[in-house]
Amino acid sequence: MSIIPNLWFLTNSVTTSLPAGQPPKQRSLHASIVVGDCLYIFGGYDGSSRVNDFYKFSFKVSPPLVIDMWSCWGRPETDGDGTDGEGTIRREMVKAEPGPVLKRMDFKMSWGAGETELVMVMAWTGADEWSYTDKIYIFAGYDGNNRVNDFWQYDTEHESWQMVDAALGNPPTPRHSHSGVEYDGSMYIFAGYDGNYRSDFHRYNFPQRKWSIVPVKGSVPKARYRTSAVAYKNRMLVVGGHDGAKHLNDFYQFNFDSLEWSLVETTGQVPPPSPRDSHSAVICGDSMYLFGGSTGSARNDLYAFSFETEQWLEVRPTPGASQKANVPCPRFCHTCDVYNNSLYVFGGYDGQQRLNDFWQFKLATEVNIDIPSSSLVSDLRDFLNDAKLSDVTFIVEGKAVYAHKLLCMRCSYFRAMFDGQMREAQQKTITINNVSHRVFLALLEPGGPEAKLTPRVGDVSGSGRVGVTGEGGVRPEIESFCPLTGCPLPFFAVDV
Repeated sequence: MSIIPNLWFLTNSVTTSLPAGQPPKQRSLHASIVVGDCLYIFGGYDGSSRVNDFYKFSFKVSPPLVIDMWSCWGRPETDGDGTDGEGTIRREMVKAEPGPVLKRMDFKMSWGAGETELVMVMAWTGADEWSYTDKIYIFAGYDGNNRVNDFWQYDTEHESWQMVDAALGNPPTPRHSHSGVEYDGSMYIFAGYDGNYRSDFHRYNFPQRKWSIVPVKGSVPKARYRTSAVAYKNRMLVVGGHDGAKHLNDFYQFNFDSLEWSLVETTGQVPPPSPRDSHSAVICGDSMYLFGGSTGSARNDLYAFSFETEQWLEVRPTPGASQKANVPCPRFCHTCDVYNNSLYVFGGYDGQQRLNDFWQFKLATEVNIDIPSSSLVSDLRDFLNDAKLSDVTFIVEGKAVYAHKLLCMRCSYFRAMFDGQMREAQQKTITINNVSHRVFLALLEPGGPEAKLTPRVGDVSGSGRVGVTGEGGVRPEIESFCPLTGCPLPFFAVDV
């Protein structure tokens, strides 16, 4: 099925390909990450308890006819005899080494290849070398009883969990509802709730295995939780959240080079998203997309912020003539990820029930075209004194000058000549007196006369009209400038 840009599609609906396997059950406050051609979802709250199950959705699997597939990728539960269980996926059993024991929600998940909130790490192998394998990281959260600040790593290649060895520094306090991004080999954790609303900013350096507080300056955002954070080039962008008293829609950026916070200045007529928390934000191309959230009630609006124009735009579905616009229901505490120029939204809470619907929004492809500089003047110059396609010939000093009435009609004099009752209107050959052949060609040349003529106010041959002085003492009178080429199209006075 062809997916139409700027239109929502329910990916686990019979209207599109039905994903195989068992999808995650309804939940909110989970986390998700795209790694390669797969989407991973971990944990959350199902309405009655916190969970620590771990799912993978494959965008590309074998056989080719199976386009989409869900699989439970394991954090294996502990069986009654104390042994590790195994997660089940379609047609095979996939083992995962023991992972995070604490079931949790409102935690930070990160990975490997430059997408928002993702981490490409250099994992220490125990020898004097680095291994660039894709790993998923989970930091802190809430287990239903306590806020935690444990730090876990999942190796997508070897399908195993292990605790991250933070050898140096002090980690952030146990918290939930924080946000963070990866930049230049480090993971950055911002804000959250640890019993108080926070605005602290922490860095974990993967090569050094060290936590540190980022020494920031500038206009620091106020304390908050459930904000969004994305990384774009050398900046981290933070939008909204809740400060314990009200929803926010302030828009901050942190410059990783200068270590400075500042408000983002926006332009344009479209107002920013309304104050909210528990929304999602992702980067695709040179835009940030913000979806849903809670303003006191659930939302399902979609906004784009262009880094090139520094403008907000509300993105509305554009269905085809035979299709009805269909959008996800309002929600918050959901996840949103980017894959192959599409947004993928999973689950969340609509204010009454937890969800496990799975939506795709195909973004309109941005076509970047290098527009060459205008060749109009040079193209028109090629027609000058060219008999090909010429429909009028001027005789100047006994020499033929091939021209085109269409271009000459831009001048009021020639327009009167060709479009009126003058006899020249019917002539194919017209003699022009009292002007040199060289100057006539120069004046007809697109882009030429400006460099060859110097304006001079004065009487032209007693006519009382304004003229210009040309090379060789020629004073052609300027009737009008050609709107097409910008050059004058003249009626000539005298040759002195």
